[in-house]
Amino acid sequence: MHRPPSPNCSPASGWGTSAPRRAALLQALHPTLVPVPIRGNADSWLRALDEGTLGADVMIAALAGLRRLGLEHPAAEILDPAV
Repeated sequence: MHRPPSPNCSPASGWGTSAPRRAALLQALHPTLVPVPIRGNADSWLRALDEGTLGADVMIAALAGLRRLGLEHPAAEILDPAV
């Protein structure tokens, strides 16, 4: 079970990411969203997201990295890379 895609999130939702660039872009595009820095590996992130212990409502990760690990199946939404 993974969290719903972004349209279902409240305006002040916490978005977890390990990338400062993604956090900055997200903050510029959606100032009401709260970036939550996350550390560790993708397996841990996904498990923590499922268990509600990530500290964020949604996680943003690089799809290429998830694909390399065979973990792309939980992606609820793929963001447009042109943004």
